[in-house]
Amino acid sequence: MSAYEGHIEIEGGLGYVRFAGRLSATGYIFAEAGSGIEAGEGIKAGSGIEAGLFITCKLALSISYRIFAGVAVWKKEPTEDEKTITCGKLEKGKVEYGTLKEIGLPDEEAKNECEDSAEIIELNGKKYKRID
Repeated sequence: MSAYEGHIEIEGGLGYVRFAGRLSATGYIFAEAGSGIEAGEGIKAGSGIEAGLFITCKLALSISYRIFAGVAVWKKEPTEDEKTITCGKLEKGKVEYGTLKEIGLPDEEAKNECEDSAEIIELNGKKYKRID
């Protein structure tokens, strides 16, 4: 987990910046023009997130205030992909600019897939439904 007291500012023109696990800051997270944010797990900011390009995390996204993705002021019009905020679930915060795409949390997917099953098998912490 990358946890910071204060703010995180990412230099511009880097493409997307990856964080292996969860990214967390007590202040804001800001990516300058030409940079996006990608975290392997969740992203949490005490105030807000602003990215010149997209924002991606596999788990929860939690921001106290507002989220801006695809702000790309150096372009006439950012593409839909550049404006996309992809996360397992938006737990807290408001998308002011960008398109939210919630892909579901891993536990929720397992529950949904296995709800109606008479036989559920669990391997390495993941649940599987028997199909005959």
